This record gives sequence, C-alpha cells and structure tokens, in this order.
Amino acid sequence: MNDLRWTDKFAIQELIYSHCDAITRGDLRALESLNAPDAIWEIPLFGLRIESARAFFDFLAEATATADLLLQTAHDPVGATPRRERGASYDNDFRTRPRSRARR
Repeated sequence: MNDLRWTDKFAIQELIYSHCDAITRGDLRALESLNAPDAIWEIPLFGLRIESARAFFDFLAEATATADLLLQTAHDPVGATPRRERGASYDNDFRTRPRSRARR
C-alpha cells in the first residue's frame, strides 16, 4: 500500500470513514451506496466470510439487534502504519440495555 498516490489513499480513507459513519448512524441507504452487490466482507481472525452486500446487511442487522448504540471507528485505514500490510482496523462499541429482571 505504500506505493499508492496520496489521492488514492485519500479516496480509500474517505470510503472507509463513510462506511464507519453509515454503520454508526444506522444509515442502511448510505451503507448500500458504498458496497457493490457482490462485495465480500471477511474477518479472518473469527473465520467470518460474508459473500454479498445483502448478506452483510442481514448479518449486521442480526448482530446489532439488541444494541442501543453501535459506534464503529477506523484506525489507519490505508496501511500508513508499517506493521499492517493490508486492510483496515476497526473498533466496534456495542451498548445494550440490561435485561429487566422479573419481580417476585
């Protein structure tokens, strides 16, 4: 990634930041506009591979169904840090309400 021109890096960063922003705001239309229908989304660390944008949106809806807040942020999205060769690093913060306990 180090041989990319700064304009290419900026365009990639904007895409990744827009993706994170759309997820944080729960804006499915914006998220759909950023993904090709045949997009592949993977997290090798968790053995996760999702092979279409629609499947990713369904996964996201299910994974966040109980969340009151989902905050996604990107870190070093175009590999400016030498230790990362490819991909972007994200943090996700889910906030959920505690389940109410039945009173006796």
